[in-house]
Amino acid sequence: MMNYFKKKCEVLEWFYHWIDQGQSYDNAFSQVMCYLNREYEIDNIIIPVVIGERLSRNYKPISNDNALQIKNAVLKFDEINKEILDFSQDDIEAFCSDVEETRVLIDYLFKTNK
Repeated sequence: MMNYFKKKCEVLEWFYHWIDQGQSYDNAFSQVMCYLNREYEIDNIIIPVVIGERLSRNYKPISNDNALQIKNAVLKFDEINKEILDFSQDDIEAFCSDVEETRVLIDYLFKTNK
């Protein structure tokens, strides 16, 4: 069984590592997307969602390219069958909550960028 909380901590650890190295939030996002190992297909959704959730909480600017990556991850999440996720119920609830926070960011970004 996968552990969403463990994966989220790993993503945030790498993300803040890049921030601590002096990178902007936007560059840190790009670095994590580039270098963090993706063991499972779901990681392609988890990584941008976790960072998107963090960006939405901190009101940090993000490039259009990175916003589009996050938006695509949310759209992929909407398409998957949640019943096949190998997560505990707590993990699924946390993942869904993070997706909803990320969705608010994406809705805002794409409404204001028109």
